[in-house]
Amino acid sequence: MPSSRKSQRVTMKDIAIATGFTVNTVSHALKDLKDISEETKKIIKDKAKEMGYLTNMVAVSMRSGVTHTLAIIIPDIANPFFATKVKEMDKLLRDNGYNSIIMNTDEDSEVEYEAVRTAISRKVDGILICPTQKSEDIFDLLISNSIPYVIVGRKFSTRLFYTVVWDDVMAGYLATEHLIKSGKKHILYLNGPE
Repeated sequence: MPSSRKSQRVTMKDIAIATGFTVNTVSHALKDLKDISEETKKIIKDKAKEMGYLTNMVAVSMRSGVTHTLAIIIPDIANPFFATKVKEMDKLLRDNGYNSIIMNTDEDSEVEYEAVRTAISRKVDGILICPTQKSEDIFDLLISNSIPYVIVGRKFSTRLFYTVVWDDVMAGYLATEHLIKSGKKHILYLNGPE
């Protein structure tokens, strides 16, 4: 049952009162700045953890202009191909100190356009996108807002973009070569409509 008392966030001022240090010292310790001794940092960080202090990342990103967040915009999260790629991208971002916002477009160019607008409005640091085939408008939006982006998985011959694509032909060749070297003689190739 939820408490009727309104819960309040722990602030740096609360930590300063609890530890006897100034708010400025608490701030510097939590930022791990070198002007604070390791002993003082430990006292402050331990108290902050004990009190449940959470850094206000919105305030940090407003001051620094960096959110450490990238948007991953894909056409079909249920497709195992995309699900695997997104999982790996998310892990790579996390391992490098970034968060990800994953957006699914259902191969709908209007949904995709709104996803890009949403990502830009959330001030992401960049966008990884596997666009629909009708995506010309989103590129104008990305360029006009100076958002770093990389196109993943699809080529667009009409314009020059930063693109990462998979070589499906070479992958098929290597898979077939492996099967032949493994002694397989009856190899079936299945392909979609495109």
